[in-house]
Amino acid sequence: MFPASVTAAAQAHGVAEYPREAAGLVVDGAYLPCANLSPNPEKTFEIDGDLFLKYRGRIEALIHSHPDWWPVPSEKDMRQQLAMDVPWGIYNVAKATGKTSADPVTFSPVVWFGRQVPKGPLIGRGFMHGFTDCLSEIEDYHALQGIKLPPSPRSWEWWLDSIDDDGTPVPAKDFYRDLYEPYGFERIDGPAPGAVFMVAMGELPDGRSITTPNHAGIYLGNHRILHHLTRRNPIDFTRKSARQSLSHWTPFFNAPPIWVRHRDLKTKGLIEIT
Repeated sequence: MFPASVTAAAQAHGVAEYPREAAGLVVDGAYLPCANLSPNPEKTFEIDGDLFLKYRGRIEALIHSHPDWWPVPSEKDMRQQLAMDVPWGIYNVAKATGKTSADPVTFSPVVWFGRQVPKGPLIGRGFMHGFTDCLSEIEDYHALQGIKLPPSPRSWEWWLDSIDDDGTPVPAKDFYRDLYEPYGFERIDGPAPGAVFMVAMGELPDGRSITTPNHAGIYLGNHRILHHLTRRNPIDFTRKSARQSLSHWTPFFNAPPIWVRHRDLKTKGLIEIT
């Protein structure tokens, strides 16, 4: 996205600020480190709003660190990126072997997200929560068919109870079932070309089966699906989106799939995924 000097400057900023989050703007092709004004700087960041006014029209990107956490966007990150409408980069910073003062701080490569960032073809791209994941596959498939779905900011493992950055409990969400009707989808009885399947997979931390749909994909016809599944990590570029047999995955579903189809999707002449 930008020269190595830009990402290197951002990563150096993140190391210097650890365990606080570090954030900066890319202005006129250079990284501008910004003070983190958040009252909870180890969990989130805030940048002085006057900087956005000062550099209005010249801001090309925002880059920030995730101390001791995966370099993937949170729901808040996704909402703020949409509001800024420039690429966002995230990188992890962490102690190399632990958290003693003698341990060096390491950093990951910067990963990018936003509509300005190329994703590659629908088949064969690596998994990154919030950017190239199972919902992204559905969004991009429909865009290929001429249907633009609304943005869907989301947290990793939104189907589980969690704790917000400020310590507030966040109840699990039923993301797919809550949104399919507002997004223009209608229930259908079974698979049909272009239909979306929603399924629950995996187990809760206590060993019970997950019952909230937490995975989805596209039915292509001839018992083939297009989907993007990871294991337990929110970023894994070795886990590729793929066209596979539905019957191969059926034993892993905790309940039969829920099938929906967008009301504006053509019944014939769909663009094929190759």
